[in-house]
Amino acid sequence: GLTFDATTLDTRQTLTYCQSDIDLTSAQEIEKILRDTEEQVKNGAKLEEYLIRGILFNEQSRNYMTNQALTDALYEIKTSILKNNKIDVLGMDACLMAMIEVGYQAKNFAHYLIASEEAELAHGWDYAALCDVLSSKNCSPAQVAQGVVLAYEMFYKNKIQFYTQSAIDLKCMDDLKKSVDEFAYNIKLCKNIDKTLTDQLVRKARSLCLQFSATNYVDLHSYCSELLNQIDAFKSNQSVNKREFVNLKNSLVKTNKSIEQSVIANVSGKQFLNAEGLSIYFPKSHIEQSYLQSDFGKNSAWTNFILDNIKNN
Repeated sequence: GLTFDATTLDTRQTLTYCQSDIDLTSAQEIEKILRDTEEQVKNGAKLEEYLIRGILFNEQSRNYMTNQALTDALYEIKTSILKNNKIDVLGMDACLMAMIEVGYQAKNFAHYLIASEEAELAHGWDYAALCDVLSSKNCSPAQVAQGVVLAYEMFYKNKIQFYTQSAIDLKCMDDLKKSVDEFAYNIKLCKNIDKTLTDQLVRKARSLCLQFSATNYVDLHSYCSELLNQIDAFKSNQSVNKREFVNLKNSLVKTNKSIEQSVIANVSGKQFLNAEGLSIYFPKSHIEQSYLQSDFGKNSAWTNFILDNIKNN
């Protein structure tokens, strides 16, 4: 996940791989797939025994790429290998990477991100179908990203019910971050009006919204929708009719619209029908210190929102 630290992989190893990969391909679209090096699970393994993915996780050395190492590698790929051009499609064949935090971290280095909100089985992506998508000469980067997501659904929909994958337009990340900042700010204003009620609404929406197998991660669209539902449920309360709560509702609607604009393709199994393509870190009791070092954690109002509401759980 995004918030855990470990001994970093050598960024040079990543760059060497990327350089050789780009040198060997003549494809117009440059798609870089970041995946771990763990082995496939054996046939017949129980579901709970399936290995799940972390970004560039190495099963032998037990290390993987940290947030800062990812940023450093993407920066070097963009400036040194791609001559200051962005990666067209950045694919994360790993668990839990379809997060606003990951998109925000990658926005200056790639046009589109493909990732999963939920954990992935160790088999990962269907690379045969991926090659078919990439072989089309007339596809735009957006169409490639959408095609990869569709291929992922075709591969898993008759096998499991907990798959998710989405394609995200990273040029929308700044606007989405502003929307999140706005609703976090409005939560503060509502607490000035009625702290007890606001805390209750925030907690109830958190308990009802869609969360994933790593329960610190929730679907952002689902959370905003549940918070809207909770506000509407208290419409007889005089506080809810005040300007601050009206502004909060408007900012939640705006955030959901920003998500819908950002996510250009989204698929999910029956277990995650409400997954809308982007998750966010929202722990119930403890914030990982490494989260504070992520770009989104440092630059958005979301971190203070978490800290303010952890205290109330």
